Amino acid sequence: MQTVWFRGNSQVELKEIARPAPKTGEVLLQIGASAICGSEMRDYRRSDSIPVITDWIGRECYNPGHELTGVVVENPDGRGPRIGERVAINIITGCGHCTTCRRGDRRFCRQQGYVKGAHTEFIVVPAYTCMPLPEDIPFDLGVLLGGDTLGVAYHAFSKVHLAPRDKVVVIGAGPVGLGFLALLTYLGLETILVEPSAYRRNLALDYGIPHVIDPSATPVQEHIRDLTEGIGADVVIDASGKDEGVNLGLNATRPEGTFIFAGAGREAKINPWSHFLEKEITAYGVWYFVDADYYGILDAYRKGLNVEKMLTHRFGLGAVAEAYQLMAQANTGKAVFIHHI
Repeated sequence: MQTVWFRGNSQVELKEIARPAPKTGEVLLQIGASAICGSEMRDYRRSDSIPVITDWIGRECYNPGHELTGVVVENPDGRGPRIGERVAINIITGCGHCTTCRRGDRRFCRQQGYVKGAHTEFIVVPAYTCMPLPEDIPFDLGVLLGGDTLGVAYHAFSKVHLAPRDKVVVIGAGPVGLGFLALLTYLGLETILVEPSAYRRNLALDYGIPHVIDPSATPVQEHIRDLTEGIGADVVIDASGKDEGVNLGLNATRPEGTFIFAGAGREAKINPWSHFLEKEITAYGVWYFVDADYYGILDAYRKGLNVEKMLTHRFGLGAVAEAYQLMAQANTGKAVFIHHI
């Protein structure tokens, strides 16, 4: 079968590998769709060596893809999803026995791992990571409903109290930022987006976001103050993961407001006094979702949550180089690889 192989230095290609065989407790999926996540850009751009990418038990899987839908084609012990069932995947794995696993939240298991290698034709996953995908939802939309894109945003809003008149700032309209924009549009909240990519600013305008700021052309803090009666935003979300995005967002949060760390960055320099103590803001970190969130997202989709506009590019695996190049240039919304099954 063919799989995407990350070579480092912004190079990807297709590699022929053997089809995997599931063990007890695992199932084999035929992939329906897999989506590119912004977090994959670290391995894509890696320049010091070819990245070695492994799954939850250390098997090499060649690419860090982790948003996927598909059909179960093998299930050795018959437990969990049946053969022929369509599924989305919660990629977090765990021991299954600790307190956090028993609560249905594997994100904090001490034996936590991740399903990776999703940009391929077939993949082995733990049976317990499978979540049923309704028959009427196509694989490409299902990968948005059952992955990081909406999962991070939905889980964040399960923690944060949103009021009807809140003004919300989103920093960054990459894949995770798009998820926040989709939910904020669905909730009808006044939203301000800060995004350097012209392509993604236009995408947000098409989505109906009323205030879209180009940080290279506008004094961002002044503009946000003008839009928020001079006090700052009620809720600010950093989906950029960059130091400048975090600081911009913290500065834009009003006194006693709420800030959400949602970007996949690794470090930022902050000022505890001016950013937190002086304004007494509340901050949350959120990086993934739990199964219950998935069913909430499905319910919101049934009630009108628009996800179609987020999905701007569909590719076959043969166009992998073009797909990642466009993603690296910030010239996509959500991009997915489609398999016709």
